[in-house]
Amino acid sequence: MINSPSCKYEDGPAISLRSAQKRIAGTYDVEKFSINGYDSTFALKSKPCYGRLTFDTNNIYGNRGSSTGSSTCEFEGAYGLSDGNRKITLKFYTHFPEMPPLGIIENTTWDIKELRNDEMTFEIVYNGKICVLKLKE
Repeated sequence: MINSPSCKYEDGPAISLRSAQKRIAGTYDVEKFSINGYDSTFALKSKPCYGRLTFDTNNIYGNRGSSTGSSTCEFEGAYGLSDGNRKITLKFYTHFPEMPPLGIIENTTWDIKELRNDEMTFEIVYNGKICVLKLKE
């Protein structure tokens, strides 16, 4: 395996046989969420519906944070890749206002900072604040 230090993909975007969309597909738990460098992971996970995201072909769905399958936290949304798979746009169909930019109905376009087989990291500037979301399968 060739690994370039400047490459955000462990198997390299130029030589990977798996598309970025296939690397994204899966169920992820929030490993870290920060706002302007301050760790907000606990605050995010303490909200009733946050913690878990499931990505399928162009869809985000499932139950955020609940392992019991409670329907009170079910959600649906969509995602799309752009800019040569360097950006991901998230849009949720149900509004969860506790922790913007997650869960808001408007499109939010995040920079993909890392995309591996079992983890990914996104970053966005939202309302003048840098938000970083790290997800792990």
